[in-house]
Amino acid sequence: MKRITLATIGAPVGVRGQVRVNSHTAKPGDFASFAPLYLDDSSQVMHVKKLRQERDNAYIVEFEGITTREQAASLRHGNLTIARGQLPAPENEDEFYLADMIGLRVLDAEGREIGAVVGVMNYGAGDIIEVKPHDGGETALYPFSKACVPEIDLARGCLTLIVPA
Repeated sequence: MKRITLATIGAPVGVRGQVRVNSHTAKPGDFASFAPLYLDDSSQVMHVKKLRQERDNAYIVEFEGITTREQAASLRHGNLTIARGQLPAPENEDEFYLADMIGLRVLDAEGREIGAVVGVMNYGAGDIIEVKPHDGGETALYPFSKACVPEIDLARGCLTLIVPA
């Protein structure tokens, strides 16, 4: 089952089992409304008992069953995930989830297959796609922009990549 990360658990807060959580959802507090939430790719279900916004995408969260600082510390660097099927469908045909790009075939401007998308990341300056070439070479990173990726066809399972000069 494909899992999508909605939030990342940070450091414990206080002595009663609360933790800092950084949300990755478009509306930051929405991560808590999904159920079940899983810890990473495990079957451990996490239930949000209390949620308080600290700043922007950061929340102080109390989970059911986590009552000590030691238990909270054991969750640090964990991810809150859901099954891909739990996400609502995009509102229009031009929208999609970045996670759905993983595995897409990458075609050049002439339609020749050059590789596959193996990752999508954002380090603060915009989204980047990671492409693994079919010839077995090293992966390469490209800006995820209209100039570099003018077409995405999820139905056909491919995208067009214009490699920058």
